[in-house]
Amino acid sequence: MSFCKDIYPELFPELENKKGVETESDDTAGVTRFTLRGKEFASLLADGTDEAALVIRARPGVNDAAMLLHPDVSERSDEDKCFVRVKLTGSVPYPLVEQMLDRGYDIVLRHFSKKIQHEILEDG
Repeated sequence: MSFCKDIYPELFPELENKKGVETESDDTAGVTRFTLRGKEFASLLADGTDEAALVIRARPGVNDAAMLLHPDVSERSDEDKCFVRVKLTGSVPYPLVEQMLDRGYDIVLRHFSKKIQHEILEDG
């Protein structure tokens, strides 16, 4: 995972500062999941190969077309969920990655009841 910290040093502090975020690492698979009350909004697939990527929850049909034109960003829909995949090459500007992470976090947060949203945002 250290190479990800070299590419996007702001990534982990940004995620650690989001209220209610929990991190689950599976070192054997090379995956780190970022969850909110057990619901995943992003995962880091960091196996040290060219396939290393940040996969972020998204909404189908509302992602910025300019973002999807970037060669290291792709969108994939799976049943009722949509994900944006950012290859970890460093070519995607961090402010764009940050925007995608914020959207993914908000998508998951909004699926909770207002009471749980309040708990997460107040207690986080």
